[in-house]
Amino acid sequence: MSVVDSILEIVGAELSNSGLDILGLPIPVSRYNSIVSEQWQIDDFGSGRSLCICIASTKSIWSPFLDYIRNMGDIPQNPLDTFVGDKINLVIAHAIQAVGLKCQFKVYTDWNHEDACHLQTVGELTSIALYYPPPTSS
Repeated sequence: MSVVDSILEIVGAELSNSGLDILGLPIPVSRYNSIVSEQWQIDDFGSGRSLCICIASTKSIWSPFLDYIRNMGDIPQNPLDTFVGDKINLVIAHAIQAVGLKCQFKVYTDWNHEDACHLQTVGELTSIALYYPPPTSS
């Protein structure tokens, strides 16, 4: 099993316990960056080999989220966003450590405008979404 496959297996298993799931296939960051405008480009950490994965919530997110809220002192302004961001960062860091890899990662979201990505493009590249242009008249 490759290092990438091992990381994806760990991340997928740990995220599913929190109502999150990896969608589609990993894509090279360079491929994504080559088709989006500069404002939407994401960091490849200078490697040229970085991968992008798309993670989304499932309907089973509510029980782990409510447990998370119950154990918080002060509830943040956007508790669901905080839960998702915290969980993804924790799980990815654990997976990288578990396989003995030394690398950087960054989580991009649709709610943090400072670290945003173009989710429709990510969806199309990971084969979870399609863009249907308007029909042309013949």
